[in-house]
Formats: sequence, structure tokens, C-alpha cells
Amino acid sequence: MTTFDERETAFENKFAHQQTLLFFALARSNKLLGLWAASILGKPKDAADAYAASLVHEELRTATPGRVLERVAEDLHNSRSMEAVAKKHSQLLADVIEDLYHNPNQRIPNPTALP
Repeated sequence: MTTFDERETAFENKFAHQQTLLFFALARSNKLLGLWAASILGKPKDAADAYAASLVHEELRTATPGRVLERVAEDLHNSRSMEAVAKKHSQLLADVIEDLYHNPNQRIPNPTALP
């Protein structure tokens, strides 16, 4: 294997790792958004966990950017604007990415084992 082949493989591996981290950061931020919305709706813990998990699964099923935000805004019955929901999601995503950055050795779950 030449040096260029090794370099290409290294860049491909780095890209794959970054995409995996982004995938899990988005999933985790969607779960946190669901827990936030559930607390506003006054859902008990079990129902809040189920609601948050349903948001993660919806993102995986639809693969439509912004659909989770639309659903949360709808579920909150306009008590929060779409902009407020998007802002909260951005804050949560930034927090998750910062957490991943500061704790790089934390275990990344197997993608087939998502809740």
C-alpha cells in the first residue's frame, strides 16, 4: 500500500467517524428536546421517556430534516414558536457536541442498538 493509499484510507476513516459522531449527537439532542418538551407538557417520567424515544425513532424513519422540530412545535400546541423550538434544539445539539468533544472516550453506542 502506498503512502497515498494510506492517506486516503485515513481520511475515509476520519470522515466515517465524524459522521457517526454527528449521527449520535443528533439522536441525543432529539432525545433531550423530547424530554424538554415533555416537561413543558407535564408528562410523567415514563411517558416523557417514551415521547423522547419516539422523536429519535421518527428522525430515523422519516429522514426529513426539521420534521422532529415541527412535531415538537405541534405537540406543544403553539405554546412555543417553531423558532423557540429550533433555538432550544440548537442549544442542546451544541451541548451534546461539546460533551462529546470534552469526553472523547465515552462509549458510542452501536447504531443497531438504538432505543
